[in-house]
Amino acid sequence: MADETTFFSKVTPEFFGAFAGALFAFIFFELGEIIKKIGERFSRHYNALVKTEKVILKNWEISNIVLYKTSDLRKTIDKSLSENRLLISPHIIDEFAPDAMILTDLLGIEFINKCEFLFVDMQRINGDIQVANQIYGSVIKRVTDNNLIPDPTVRKTILGEYVDNIRELDKRLEIIFKIVDTELRPGIKSSMVDIRCLLEKKPFSKNFIDRFFVKKYIQIDEPTRKQKTVELDQELVLSQKKNEERLKKIYGI
Repeated sequence: MADETTFFSKVTPEFFGAFAGALFAFIFFELGEIIKKIGERFSRHYNALVKTEKVILKNWEISNIVLYKTSDLRKTIDKSLSENRLLISPHIIDEFAPDAMILTDLLGIEFINKCEFLFVDMQRINGDIQVANQIYGSVIKRVTDNNLIPDPTVRKTILGEYVDNIRELDKRLEIIFKIVDTELRPGIKSSMVDIRCLLEKKPFSKNFIDRFFVKKYIQIDEPTRKQKTVELDQELVLSQKKNEERLKKIYGI
């Protein structure tokens, strides 16, 4: 009996010591895996932000082109109506390029919803742009047909149809210009400011504890937002000037 007591008194501490060691090793291993997965998740979020920034910036450039071409088309239409003659412009209006798939790895439901609504607005205005381009295509065809028909009576009929078409086109172009300028561009700009702010929070920043609290990680303080807005405004002004110069060189107007 004394031997058994001696045996258990020796085995029990060794057993519990080994068990405790294995348990702590398991806990630390799992904790390390959790931290690793959290780090990977935030890295995917950061990479998705970079991709989203590229898409948003591309659509800002498209908005510049849309406004430029829409404005020039309306000038051509106004000149056609005032001079009562057939004129065409070299422009087909570009469509926006939303990409909702890049949002799947982002964090923060509010920011994701903001981008999704922005992309939906782009798709909506794309429908209006497609209709405008179709109307303009029919106008160009009418102008071509008119130039090939010698009969003045028929030419006058075609001119009447041309006027009806370009008046309808002018209405749609006015709507497109207004929506892009007053609704879409402010949304694009606001999203770019958000992205610039969020990109400053690197996946492996010193404030590591933020990674465990998603809401805190994706918060944007007002001073940072104001600073990024000013910086972005300066960039966009320069970018727009360069874009206008480039378009003038391309179209000679």
